[in-house]
Amino acid sequence: MLTSPAATPAKETDDQIRARLIAAARELAPRIAARAAADEKARRISDDTIREAGEAGFFRIMVPKSMGGYELDWETVCRVIVEAGRYDGSSAWQLGFFIMHNWLWLGLSEQAQEEVYGPKGYSTGPVMLAPAVKARKVDGGFVLNGRSRWATGINHAEWVFVSTMVEGEEKLGFRDFMIPAGEVIVHENWDVAGMCATGSHDVEYPDLFVPAHRSANLTAAFSGENPDILLHKGPKYRIPRFTSMIFGSSSPLVALAHGAVETFRKKVEGYTSPVTGGRTIDNIPAVNRLAKAQIRLDAAEQYLYSIARRMLEWNTEAPLTQLQRVQIRAGVVHVTNEAREIVQSVAATSGSGAYTLDQPMQRYLRDVSMMATHFYHDQDTGYEPLGRVMVGLDPNTRLA
Repeated sequence: MLTSPAATPAKETDDQIRARLIAAARELAPRIAARAAADEKARRISDDTIREAGEAGFFRIMVPKSMGGYELDWETVCRVIVEAGRYDGSSAWQLGFFIMHNWLWLGLSEQAQEEVYGPKGYSTGPVMLAPAVKARKVDGGFVLNGRSRWATGINHAEWVFVSTMVEGEEKLGFRDFMIPAGEVIVHENWDVAGMCATGSHDVEYPDLFVPAHRSANLTAAFSGENPDILLHKGPKYRIPRFTSMIFGSSSPLVALAHGAVETFRKKVEGYTSPVTGGRTIDNIPAVNRLAKAQIRLDAAEQYLYSIARRMLEWNTEAPLTQLQRVQIRAGVVHVTNEAREIVQSVAATSGSGAYTLDQPMQRYLRDVSMMATHFYHDQDTGYEPLGRVMVGLDPNTRLA
């Protein structure tokens, strides 16, 4: 059995751990907010934020207890991200990815897991799907050559996880490779309008050797077709990969909607127009818009948590059906679209002053707009599979 000296103390119940993590996330949020503007200019999350999140235990939420983790659930992941990341989208995004990446790596070999999780029960680093990277089989492992994009978290990476196909084995699907971060070349080219601080630079693999034990074909395991090849048994470890990972990328949008609504509330409560002398608090449409945004946000947030609970309940009874998988994704896409529209709505009524670079609202708007373009959250490809399955058609997507 896999063991770790960082294992959770038996005296602390799951509910106590969950409450402690959420409280720690709430306490961290204002410190993240204070760092947000500087992080954006530096194009990287503060080292203090990643350190504090690690010390609080966030990255161990989904790691098995046998590996030094808490072995909790997706709802806890969502609640922690929503609390910690509500004032900075880049931090919410990177924290969410780091939490869920530690779940994804559980499909690796026992030797690789012992290297990756180590004595602290977690590691940090990006995960990339990169079919343009070439991989070929050699004695003892594989050689990778090429360049991948979207390396969110590379500035704080201990490991790099990249998925591509092996030459001559394309029919087997994607193969995953775990690489020490010091072995890759990072190209600092993250010059973007939103999510600036994630530092999601390109990564190059210069004829890089990866030993066989740090590679695995996880297509079958994380599609739900063959969970028996996973080392860790139980419903929390047989969720299909894309179905699980979407919760780490959806919670940041809900977090930002909280920040935007709170910022707008302060504007409505305390602003007086220098042109008309009128108080925004006396503006009925503005007050109504605030109320509507709050209700929409509460509904979207609670629906996200309910989807996370339902997914685990369904998968505890039996492996998720195709209908359940596409329903989960469509539901989460609905949540992220609601979050984006909430931010857009309050930003549109916040006045020109909200768009100066020292104000958070303009950053919320840029960040949530970019988050919503992630392939997980595309509305057309998110809803279509559910509709197709509901009428007896194939879902027509590998994301199901």
